[in-house]
Amino acid sequence: MRPRLLLVDDDARILSGLRRQLHSRYAVTVAEGGAAGLAAIAEQGPFAVVVSDMRMPGMDGATFLARVRLAAPLTTRVLLTGQTEPAAAIRAINDGQVFRFLNKPCPPETLDRCLQEAVVRYEAARDEESALAAVLADRRVLDHVLDPTVPAGDALAAELLDALRNGEFHLRYQPIVDLADEHTVGVEALMRWTPAHAGLVTAARFIPAAEATGLIRPLGRWVMSAACQEVASWPAMSATESLRVHINLSEGQLRDPQLADDLQQALTLSGFDPHRVTLEIDHGPALSELQPLASLRTLRDRGMELALCGFTDAALLRDTAERLPLAVAKIRRHLTALLPTDERHSGVLFTQIVATAHDLGIRAVAEGIETDAQRDAARERGCDHGQGYRYGSPAEAGDLLTLLVGA
Repeated sequence: MRPRLLLVDDDARILSGLRRQLHSRYAVTVAEGGAAGLAAIAEQGPFAVVVSDMRMPGMDGATFLARVRLAAPLTTRVLLTGQTEPAAAIRAINDGQVFRFLNKPCPPETLDRCLQEAVVRYEAARDEESALAAVLADRRVLDHVLDPTVPAGDALAAELLDALRNGEFHLRYQPIVDLADEHTVGVEALMRWTPAHAGLVTAARFIPAAEATGLIRPLGRWVMSAACQEVASWPAMSATESLRVHINLSEGQLRDPQLADDLQQALTLSGFDPHRVTLEIDHGPALSELQPLASLRTLRDRGMELALCGFTDAALLRDTAERLPLAVAKIRRHLTALLPTDERHSGVLFTQIVATAHDLGIRAVAEGIETDAQRDAARERGCDHGQGYRYGSPAEAGDLLTLLVGA
């Protein structure tokens, strides 16, 4: 059966040409304008892929795709934009969660490749929904989560079930900068949860509940997929084309034998370059176990970088680097905070970590830079990169792109 494709534009000639180009491989429906596109979805049900022009009277492409997202959340959404429309592309990221931007005029081979990837993503999302339904239907999970005799903290896990169903999770991104010239070299993807009945919940609160109940795998897969897809969809410009995306892995994920395959699937579906992915891990018991170490080496062999977080000890860095092919060492924020005022202790420890990292061919990142004095102290000690509120708090994708475009 051919995948179902909806093409939306206000120009009938363009729609006719695209239909002729694509009808042999897709079941194509065309709609002149956003209102007609929404009507087609209401009448025919969800499509695998929706491709929309940006500039249309009455309802532009970003607004239309935002409504498609609500009506058919699994549908893969593609936006055609002019090269002079970066603001529109940023708005579409915020409102429409597009899979890919294509600049007009779009060569046929580029469109074909994009549609093939979009269909694969739709099918994977559909399969993921089925897998999630199986998790939610697993009585072992539900019995534990809903058991009134379990500790009160586990009640949070019951809310995670609804959050997964209702799409209440989202990502925010914090810049990582080169301390030499302060240009942004990467972003850390940070998972956030906004329940319908409450305010923002950070990962530190809900990840332990997810690990305790077995929900960490679907949550982790969501982060991997969302981060790769979202960053891959950002409009191509000098400020974004080489950005690395940092993704955190929990202890539970490290112990999951499917971790490497899950990450590979996220990369394949998004088309994101694995050489632009840095996986952040904390030093913990899992790093003394054979299976997590094997998974991390596999990921490194597939092109992804490994970063170990929270260093306060140069000897620990050297010991860990003997067992893991590390590329990045992140220095704990409390050392960074004390740099300007505690030269004799924190300053010495910080300098030793940076020197050891460089001796091992590892980049050093100072976490928690909030002031010019902390930045200057880290820079003077040869630290490569920095991260913290001095450069930006975790932000939604569109806000971060606005910052990068204006930089």
